[in-house]
Amino acid sequence: MKHLLTALLLVCSFALVGCGGSAGPGDTVKELNYAMEKGDVETVKKIVPGMAGMVGDEKLKGMLTEAAAEAKKKGNIKSIEILKEEINGDTATVEHKVTWGNGDEDTDTSELAKVDGQWVVSMDDMDKGNGGNINLGGGDDGDADFPDDFEVPTE
Repeated sequence: MKHLLTALLLVCSFALVGCGGSAGPGDTVKELNYAMEKGDVETVKKIVPGMAGMVGDEKLKGMLTEAAAEAKKKGNIKSIEILKEEINGDTATVEHKVTWGNGDEDTDTSELAKVDGQWVVSMDDMDKGNGGNINLGGGDDGDADFPDDFEVPTE
C-alpha cells in the first residue's frame, strides 16, 4: 500500500508539472532562449507578446533564422543557469547565464510580467536591449528599437 501511495503521488506531481501552469519566470527565460536557438516563431511570439506586431511576422522569422544560425556557430546552448530570480507580484527580474557548446558564456538580465497567469518577457526590457539574448549575438547590438510607450498587452 505504501508503494502504491508513493507511485500515485509521483504521477500527480508529474501531471501538475506537465500542465505548465506553474512555470516560473526563470523557466520562461530558459524556454525563450531554447525557442530562439531553434528558430521557434510560435513560442517566441507566446513569450514576447507584441513582438511580431512590432517587427512583423516575416522580419521576426528572419531574426529567428539568424539567431538559430548564430547559435549553431556557437555550438548551440549547452546549459542555461538561473543566477537570480526576484519575483515582486506580477513582475520578475531574472539574471541568467547561457553557456554555449563552444565554451562562450553570456550573462543577461530579463524583466518579465505575468499576463493571464503566464510569465512573458516585458517589451520594456526588449527596448532597453536587455532581452535575455534576444539577438543571440546575431550581428548588431541587440537593442531593438521599440517605442518608449509600448507596454505588454494585458488581454
